[in-house]
Amino acid sequence: MTAVDFERQCDYCGQTYVAHRLTSHYCSKQCCRLAYKVKTRGDKLSKKVVAERKKHVATKIRDLGAKVFLTPSEVAHLLDLSRATIYRYLAEGIIKCKQFKRKTLIRRADIESLFNEECEYKLKHTTRIIQPLAEETRDYYTLREIMGKFNVGRKFVWNRCKKYNVEKKTKGRTDYYNKREIDKYFADLLAEFNPSEYYTIDQMMEKFNMTHDSVIGFAQRHNLPRVKKQNFVYYSKTHVDSIKIENRPLDSLYYTVSEIMEKYGMTRSQARYSIAYYDVERIKNGRHIAVLRTAFDKVYNERIKKNGAVAETIATKPKEDKPSAFEEKVENVPFVSIIETECKPVNEVEYGLIKGYLNAEQISEKYKITREWASYITRKKNVPKIYSCGLYFYEETAVDAICRKYESPEGIEEWYTSDDVERIFNMTGNQRNSFAFKHKIPTKREYGIMFYSKLHMDFAKNPGSKFAGEYYKVEEIIDKYKVDRETVYSVTRYHKIPKVRDGKIVLFLKSVVDKEFSEWIETQKKANDH
Repeated sequence: MTAVDFERQCDYCGQTYVAHRLTSHYCSKQCCRLAYKVKTRGDKLSKKVVAERKKHVATKIRDLGAKVFLTPSEVAHLLDLSRATIYRYLAEGIIKCKQFKRKTLIRRADIESLFNEECEYKLKHTTRIIQPLAEETRDYYTLREIMGKFNVGRKFVWNRCKKYNVEKKTKGRTDYYNKREIDKYFADLLAEFNPSEYYTIDQMMEKFNMTHDSVIGFAQRHNLPRVKKQNFVYYSKTHVDSIKIENRPLDSLYYTVSEIMEKYGMTRSQARYSIAYYDVERIKNGRHIAVLRTAFDKVYNERIKKNGAVAETIATKPKEDKPSAFEEKVENVPFVSIIETECKPVNEVEYGLIKGYLNAEQISEKYKITREWASYITRKKNVPKIYSCGLYFYEETAVDAICRKYESPEGIEEWYTSDDVERIFNMTGNQRNSFAFKHKIPTKREYGIMFYSKLHMDFAKNPGSKFAGEYYKVEEIIDKYKVDRETVYSVTRYHKIPKVRDGKIVLFLKSVVDKEFSEWIETQKKANDH
């Protein structure tokens, strides 16, 4: 059997046979014809039975015309009702009857007299008549009156009445709400509202280039005053502008963090650490901070620059109170063989002087991971480290043991990014991950971006392509020799042609296929000539 052949039991004769298609249910054409005849005969019989039953009922009703007394079953046939309905009418007294020991009889005249009496036809769903309000409900609003007066929706009324516990009375199917309490708790809805003094969510999204979620989070974080009108939320324009318009001219007496980074050659983390550690005077400028120039220059010249590169061993021993991380020199540091006496700007430090150690930037460059991930993984794995000139240096052997798995596989030169895989092969993110795991696609990660081997992806998405030079697919044999699929499977099975499997695809050896199919075609031609 081939990959698509499987055993199945014939639905007609019950014998086991080899099926080539999923839709096959019979072992031969004879069984298929016989099964069709049985089905057709059954349909004809069922139609005949239904027709005979109707004919029988009509005959039975016609025979009832001469009978004076009827049984409940005969009355059911006559009125086209069920026997249970007739017995229920008998029990309710709608139909008169005489009950004997083993027989119940109904006079035909009583059945006919039921239709002589005139009666009013009652609708199943009658229109509810609204009764005039009693004196005790004059001081109450209905739900519809509240909605019309305050121009609000049904759910809004229910929620606010529930929130303030408004008195409610129910009469029939109508709820009445205390008029005095409604006027009190809904008075703000009648106040004058000027839309020009407020922003809608859409206006904030357009003006400040924000998403919908960003607007909601911004409003909650700053506790903005808001007004809700007919399912629309409005935020105070004055409060929003006072917070969002942050491009106010900054006084020349202050630094921004970017200016500190540019002037002193610091990273953003070092600048923020220095500002916080030495408690430099600063002010808030919108979402950013502005640092007093004179204060930061003084701290830098007197403490940071003066003390130079000071190495601090991060040991497990308890910490002692120290006046400053830059003012105290740690002696006998076991990790450092060379200590600079004069600190240079961070971008000019010769990191190679600390032999056997790497900082976060060097780890990121060597293993092609992001700087944040390098800092995180060294901190989580508790890698031995030292502190020098405002930077942490990590033991190279420990870092190599942890980050060796991030190195790229050898021998693979072409790669797909995750976006390329999703775009070229029309996959979602979950499908991409499952496909790579299932087919064991080699991967690598560089600076937080996942890469997939181009060669392996192409082979996995085009099964059989790596055997294209020596093997045929079934479709290729069909196209070349103009035969059907069943013939291909029959010839390959009979001659036991060598084959290989690539995923779900079966491929046959080209040389043997050409030989056997050429002979088979010649045989067929000779048979046709005779």
